[in-house]
Amino acid sequence: MADLVLHIGLHKTGTTLIQDTFTRNADLLARHGLYYPRIGQANGHHGLAYDWNPYLPVHYRLPQGSPTVLAELATELAHRPGTVFLSSEELSRAEPGLQVDLASLRRWLAPFGRIRVLCTLRAQWRFLQSIWLEVAKRHAPPITPIDLVRGAISTHRARGLWADFNELYDHLLETFPPEDIVFLDHATASSGEGGLLGAVLRAVGSEMDPALLTPVNDGRSNTSPEPLASWAAATIAAPYPAPATLVTSTTVAFQEQFSAEARSTLFTAAELDAVKRHFAPSNARLAERLAPHQPGFAVTGQEAEEELVFRDRIDAWFWLRCNRHAFYASLKPAADRDVAAGQPRRG
Repeated sequence: MADLVLHIGLHKTGTTLIQDTFTRNADLLARHGLYYPRIGQANGHHGLAYDWNPYLPVHYRLPQGSPTVLAELATELAHRPGTVFLSSEELSRAEPGLQVDLASLRRWLAPFGRIRVLCTLRAQWRFLQSIWLEVAKRHAPPITPIDLVRGAISTHRARGLWADFNELYDHLLETFPPEDIVFLDHATASSGEGGLLGAVLRAVGSEMDPALLTPVNDGRSNTSPEPLASWAAATIAAPYPAPATLVTSTTVAFQEQFSAEARSTLFTAAELDAVKRHFAPSNARLAERLAPHQPGFAVTGQEAEEELVFRDRIDAWFWLRCNRHAFYASLKPAADRDVAAGQPRRG
């Protein structure tokens, strides 16, 4: 009988990389006893959450509904040896009214053997930053970085996602016993042997060498853009989403002012410190609670690099550079037309 692992995210912890890579390598994984089924149109199994969250993209919807799909999956795979791996970060949303009923989901998965939950955690300031940047890719951010920090500290939520991981753990314990809940630390997993994919394979009990997996997108899927450049582009474009050309212009301006190797954060030094100080006791408490089943677990990556560029280092010169590069970018199509017509390039 096959066991089953329910990989629930969190958002912005490499979930897209896992889903894209496992989809590409599904046949190879199956030969090693790890089954990653195709469910719906997306590489992730987001359709399993659509029954509770109709605000998800419509192409995630499973016309037959989750119970029917999972019954068919059990008929096909539950009798086999090995492990079935289902993955969707949408299964870990915290918003009341949009939360997936994990108890129902587990009942529908009853034909399988042991059912475990796998979840990757990320230091809160990095998690919050990635959430903001993800929203900014497609929409005008509805909240400023300082309000994102204040909201996370006061509500322990960020854009409907868990920011206090003890509350997430409590939520999971309502359905799963502690020995069937496995947490990975994003920073530790990413820096270990085989990177995040290697950590996931080990967590599910697979002995497969992650080096055998065919890489997807050069090992980078849905990565976040340069934080302060994205914030600058969003600030300039508000109340509209920042176009990609503007993000490119502000990125050039950032690299010109701070160097091509510089790394930044959305937050000021004080904001980042406030997030770290607020969630450090909570993270320590989680490690203590997990110790009987995951000794040595800790949420790492809270430290900020000394050379990190904070938002309070942005000055008038940076905005002038942004304006200049945006202006040059606006001239480029006209300049290209001039060259095509045999005229001298303008700008």
